[in-house]
Amino acid sequence: MNVFSILRPKYKHPDPAQRAAAVATLTDQLLLSDMVATDDNSTVVTAALHRITDQKIRAQIAKGGGPMNVAALEGINDPHLLSSIARHAASAEVRGLAVARIDDSRTLAAIMAHEPDPSVRQLARLKHRGADPLQLHLKNVLSNLDVAMVAEPTGDAFSGSLDEICTALSSDGRFQIDALVTEPGQHRDAVPAQGETEAMTNPAAAPAPSGWVELLAHHRDGGKNPASPGQSVHFQIKICRRGENQYEWRVSERRVELTNDVASWASSSNT
Repeated sequence: MNVFSILRPKYKHPDPAQRAAAVATLTDQLLLSDMVATDDNSTVVTAALHRITDQKIRAQIAKGGGPMNVAALEGINDPHLLSSIARHAASAEVRGLAVARIDDSRTLAAIMAHEPDPSVRQLARLKHRGADPLQLHLKNVLSNLDVAMVAEPTGDAFSGSLDEICTALSSDGRFQIDALVTEPGQHRDAVPAQGETEAMTNPAAAPAPSGWVELLAHHRDGGKNPASPGQSVHFQIKICRRGENQYEWRVSERRVELTNDVASWASSSNT
C-alpha cells in the first residue's frame, strides 16, 4: 500500500463498495451532487442522491438529463422549485411528474401555453380545471412567509408541509375560511364573516410578526354551534412558518359581539 492510497479519501476508492460505504458519512451537498453526476456505479450514485437534502441541488439534478432525474424529484416540495422543474426539466417524464404536484393556476396556465409535449400539456390542462381556489390562495400566501423568528404558543398546534397544511385547512369539517385578517407588516382590519350584513369594527393593532398570518373562519354548521343573540361565532386561525417547508397552525374559537363601538367590541371578544 503506497502513501497515495492511505491519503486518498474513501469516497474515491476504486472499490464501489468502499465508495458506497463512505457516502454514508458525507454531508457536503456539492460533493454528493458531483458523485451523482460522475460516479459510474449505480449503487454509489443512488446512495449519494439519498444523502442530498438540499432541495435546490435535487432540483438541478431533476432538471438534468441524467439517469437519476426522476429519483431526484422525490423529496422536493417547494412550489417554486416544482414550477421551475415543470417548465425547464430536460425530460418530459420529469416535467409531467412535477406538473402533477402543482396547483398554482398561473403556473399551470403557462405550462399549457408553452409545453412542447402534448401529454404534459394535457395534464396541466386537467389540473388547471380542477384547481381548488382556496388552496391556491393559501399556498400563495404561506409560501411567501418568512420563517418565524419569534415562537408563538403552540398548544395543540397541527404541523406539516405546505401541501399538508393547505389541505387540512381547506377540508377541516369544523370551519370555512372567510378571509386573511393579518399578514406580515400589515395592520389588522375588520373583516365581516361571510353572510353577515352588520359591520364589525376592529381597532388597528401592531403589525403582525413576520413569519405568521391570521385567518378568520366561520362554523360550517351553524346549527351545531349557535351564536348567542347579538354575537357571531368565529374561528381564529394562526399559521406560522417554522422552516423551509414546515408550518404549523392552531385554532381557537372567538365570540364576537357585533357593535359599532370600538371599546365595546374589544371587551366582548374572547378566545
